[in-house]
Amino acid sequence: MNRIPIGSHRAAALVSSIVIAFSGMSGLMLTAAQSVVARTGSESTLASRSPRLAVLTVGDSIMKGFGVPSGQAWPSLIAGDDGWSLTNTACDGAGVLRVGSANDCGENFSAVISSEATLDPDIVIFEGSSNDFGLDNSELLASTISELQTIRADFPSAQIVGLSTLWGYTDPPAQLEQINSQVQRAVTQVGGTYVDIGQPMAGHPELMQSDDVHPNASGQAVLASTIRAVIQPIEHDALVTKQIAATRQSTVEALVHEGRLL
Repeated sequence: MNRIPIGSHRAAALVSSIVIAFSGMSGLMLTAAQSVVARTGSESTLASRSPRLAVLTVGDSIMKGFGVPSGQAWPSLIAGDDGWSLTNTACDGAGVLRVGSANDCGENFSAVISSEATLDPDIVIFEGSSNDFGLDNSELLASTISELQTIRADFPSAQIVGLSTLWGYTDPPAQLEQINSQVQRAVTQVGGTYVDIGQPMAGHPELMQSDDVHPNASGQAVLASTIRAVIQPIEHDALVTKQIAATRQSTVEALVHEGRLL
């Protein structure tokens, strides 16, 4: 899939989506769709008014931004750049099986996911966690599959993204690759996209806090840049889907307003 930049080319990409939406219409619907565009002034104006993407993130303390100023975790940084409406459920100490800190969520990923079932995200980002190191791999696989199935059932229209597990600046333990494989298998089974982002902190102790576990603010910025680059095609697809839905809804409203659809 070709990557389409979200920033300066977003309007152009969404105009293309409007054209695609129009191509599926005929007769009355097409005329009404053109009327919607005419009232806004242009297709590019309509595109610039596109809804924000709603994004739900599920992960551990690295995703949460442990030890860095508020708003400096990588999901918040991307949300600021790309205009997401972000719900970051990441929890200190939590994993697929490992229960998170009692001072935070006090739950594992499964319980966190269930607590957000009323949301309507366009994208769900699920990341494996080193908090699960030392636990049985067969149990981890079964739970990872179950959790991704729950995500798909709760959010049937969402784009689901699975991210590889992050480590620090040293060589990661062997179980990390097994956890990555579990996430990849579970995400693929529910029609999602698995993305291996590698280890951006590898060989860079200056990007880590003194605990050698959590990225500092500079490390979080590196993660944001790395992850944003690889998920941009997924963002684009979600934006196109949302824009087409908005265009079609506006078209129906135009038909009702003009008395041609009851």
